[in-house]
Amino acid sequence: MGHTRLNPSGNKQNSKLSLRTFAENHLEQQLRSHPLLNRRLTPGLTTWFQELAAIADVPPPPGPEPSFDTYVSPALKEENRRASEAYFSAISFYALGLAEEVPKSMQDKLETVMNDRKAELTRTQQAWELGDTAYSQQLETWEAASEEHPQLTEEHRKQIAGFRRRLDKMILIFNENSKYDEDLEPDELDTFRSLDYQRYVPTHSFYNPRVSTGTLFYDFQNNRFQIHFHCDRNDTKARAVRVKLYGEEHGRNFDKAWGLMQHFTKEFPPNWAGVPRPW
Repeated sequence: MGHTRLNPSGNKQNSKLSLRTFAENHLEQQLRSHPLLNRRLTPGLTTWFQELAAIADVPPPPGPEPSFDTYVSPALKEENRRASEAYFSAISFYALGLAEEVPKSMQDKLETVMNDRKAELTRTQQAWELGDTAYSQQLETWEAASEEHPQLTEEHRKQIAGFRRRLDKMILIFNENSKYDEDLEPDELDTFRSLDYQRYVPTHSFYNPRVSTGTLFYDFQNNRFQIHFHCDRNDTKARAVRVKLYGEEHGRNFDKAWGLMQHFTKEFPPNWAGVPRPW
């Protein structure tokens, strides 16, 4: 399916307002559905917004600047926010159902709700993107007029260019790491096993003594999969290892992939209690 990639800001964002609007409706908007990147990038992005607001404004060229709210309404923004919260809540309920080994019929119901919430989030994001495209086209026309504005000094251009470079560095970090904050796809499992597993961050750990004579679970709710280490309580040597994508009944046997357990139990000390505990 491919993972989310953001375009750089480009040279069209030549005013404070247009650059801020670009950052709000591309990077900031995507961070709401990427929890790990949100924690990593939001502090720097917040500082960037504050420092951008502090530089002097330039008088606008003749005619009103396009308003983003005309193309992406506040109602849609709120709908997108609620859809994001509902989706991640549904993920948590589904993961808890897997951990408790609820009946397959209940797992199916929880999975249906989770997938419905994901579809709703995707719908609102697509509507947002359509509105943003129309806004960007209108803004480009408005920006062309600002190029000739006598108050748009060379010093101001340099300031804005500096903010564009800083924003693009954050976008580059987002693009390089978005896959580690999105669904692990079935065709990525071999790469995950051999190369990528150290880049993924679990959200919960718990031990269930009733499953397969004892299973230590590492749950990756941001990526919709679990790793099952079959072992005795307080033992970091597994009898078997299994990776199970959400929605799979059995998952994939990763026996002899002992490096997985060594890495995760070292970097994320296991929770041997029966109640899922987040880090």
